[in-house]
Amino acid sequence: MPRTTVTLTSNRYPELARRMPHALREIRQETAAEIETTIKTGMAAGKTGLMHGRHQASAPGEMPAIDTGALVNSIQVEEEGSDTTVVFTNQEYADELEYGRARMAARPFMTPSAEAARPGWHRRLATLERRLDE
Repeated sequence: MPRTTVTLTSNRYPELARRMPHALREIRQETAAEIETTIKTGMAAGKTGLMHGRHQASAPGEMPAIDTGALVNSIQVEEEGSDTTVVFTNQEYADELEYGRARMAARPFMTPSAEAARPGWHRRLATLERRLDE
């Protein structure tokens, strides 16, 4: 089954990973939780797309609107190995929403949520680096 995934890997920080693996795992988990929350709140936010019966669809560029709840409820966070945390969905249509398709513009949700979490990720890592110098 296909998965749409955002991967948080700490392989650029081998010294941190070696000296403080539990702290780095916490940072990955906090950032992944932030991404998950951003996705879920973004999908639940008001939309400006076309009405389909009683369903207010998302417009191009907006996060997908919640219709059945299958996509929003499929967003999960898992650890993969000792240095990777992933935020993913296994809904088959997630890629089409994230990147668009021939007759539908993209409704990205993974990429913008990961980008929104980037400052927090860097801030958490900088705090950990300062702890190394203590």
